Amino acid sequence: MKKFTSFAIRFLLNPFFIFLLVTALSAFYFYNQTQQQFYQAHNDTEISAGLLTHRLESSIDSKLNLIYMLKQRANYDGFRFSDLQEVIEEIISLFPGFQAINWIDSNLEIVHIIPYAGNEGALGKNLRNHPMPSVLETCLLAIEENT
Repeated sequence: MKKFTSFAIRFLLNPFFIFLLVTALSAFYFYNQTQQQFYQAHNDTEISAGLLTHRLESSIDSKLNLIYMLKQRANYDGFRFSDLQEVIEEIISLFPGFQAINWIDSNLEIVHIIPYAGNEGALGKNLRNHPMPSVLETCLLAIEENT
């Protein structure tokens, strides 16, 4: 009887231990695969975010450089706004991100708009009364820094 009991225990326990071993290995494999997928998604996201940030910064920088170029041209003696009109129209055609380029006087009033069509409502608006406070803050900062 003792022999039968030890045989039964061995017969029942061996498959149980094998089952536990297979379950543990499967759980470890699943956990490892999940972690690898997480790290891969994280790395892909980091790369995509970096590329997107670089593209946005490049786009903004190139447009700001164009605006600074216009400012330099406007600082020449004998400047007339009409001298810049063709240049501004060409810039807007080359860089579709511009809706319009507004010329603002020292009182922060919009005195010229290119292109005028579709933007007529902005002409004569004073940016001191703009509903977004950041617009006035940005204009005042630009005046202060002479940019």
